[in-house]
Amino acid sequence: MTTEQQELIPVIFDAVLMRPACVILQAFGGCTTQQLHELGFCSEDWLIDPTPDMKLYKGTREQWATVVETIKMMKAHSKTGVVERP
Repeated sequence: MTTEQQELIPVIFDAVLMRPACVILQAFGGCTTQQLHELGFCSEDWLIDPTPDMKLYKGTREQWATVVETIKMMKAHSKTGVVERP
């Protein structure tokens, strides 16, 4: 199945902080709590308040899985256990 045929899932995400918006903000973008959990985003990482770099992105499950794995690697290498702003 090609990317064009796969479902694109909308996620409001801050690509600088590497964190998704909370489910309340996600609802405005068309993403559900269940989808966020299925994609692998941890609720402890959700941003409660909007940020300047927060945008609506659409990606396949595979693309979001890559983002989640990248976040996990960045957190593992961080001194604080969270992805730090550059």
